[in-house]
Amino acid sequence: MSREEAAATLGADPADLQLVSAFAESYGLAILEASQARRTVRVSGTVSQMESAFGITLQSCESGAHSYTCYEGVLSIPTSLDGIVVAVLGLDQRPVAKRS
Repeated sequence: MSREEAAATLGADPADLQLVSAFAESYGLAILEASQARRTVRVSGTVSQMESAFGITLQSCESGAHSYTCYEGVLSIPTSLDGIVVAVLGLDQRPVAKRS
């Protein structure tokens, strides 16, 4: 199976990508990339736009000598995207444990 065939068969439904993109654009977020093969939509925007889009409050947090971005509240998306959006990643930059 070619990459193109795999993307068409296993990738995101183009209509779903359009729905997610329309949601993001309605909050003024810029679409950086919409990938059918990776089933992702990457967006960029201001703190205020991200907070409005996902119903959270972004803040700067510290742990020891490290500072990072985190959020307060429960991430939310419109019910029209239930079953389409399965994760919102990149808003929380807390350090995670790594194996050595």
